[in-house]
Amino acid sequence: MSVSDFGEYDAKQVKLITLKNLNGMRAELISYGATLKSLIVNDKRGIGRDVVLGFNDLNGYINDDSFFGSTVGRVCNRIGYASFELDGKKYFLPANNGKHHLHGGGCLSKRVWETHEIRKSATAQSVKFMTVSRDGEFGYPGDVRFEVSFRLNDRNQLNVLLEAFSLSDANTIVNLTVHPYFNLDPDVCSISYWIYWIIFGFFKAIEKTYTCTKMSTYI
Repeated sequence: MSVSDFGEYDAKQVKLITLKNLNGMRAELISYGATLKSLIVNDKRGIGRDVVLGFNDLNGYINDDSFFGSTVGRVCNRIGYASFELDGKKYFLPANNGKHHLHGGGCLSKRVWETHEIRKSATAQSVKFMTVSRDGEFGYPGDVRFEVSFRLNDRNQLNVLLEAFSLSDANTIVNLTVHPYFNLDPDVCSISYWIYWIIFGFFKAIEKTYTCTKMSTYI
């Protein structure tokens, strides 16, 4: 495990935390956007390969609008026409995807998070990032503390825990995610070679605007 500086943003130092395990697997995380910068795993020949896309310097993340590896929210995905209704009141958000609001508008991904609880045990290494979003920020109601923990163990598992804690009496909406782009083999250019298996109980169709419909389909 190591901690180093990765540049400065908004007069705050950005930290680079590297988690390692006994098998040579390595996860690099930066406090800007609580971002997974790289994930090095050994292939069947024992060669370490970076299987997520990222940038070599902080400016790449600052200037990027694709949310590479970032923690996104308050609400991930699109909110149609950049508004929502809660408790009879309509809230208006900044439109950053045409007429729509995407991935919180950068509320969480374009800031420096505090670095907490860098831990090392006999079988795992972990780090926790924390930030607070205030009432009205990016149009969302209520004060909320957000925490994201990354834990790499010796079973080659990178576990991610996303948490949100209300700091006020105001109701709000939250739907967090981490947004890495995976490329499991840099030598293969087409995604058509891969099979993606996901376990779920229902899904929502999307509109032409890529916003979700209100109807759920159970399977």
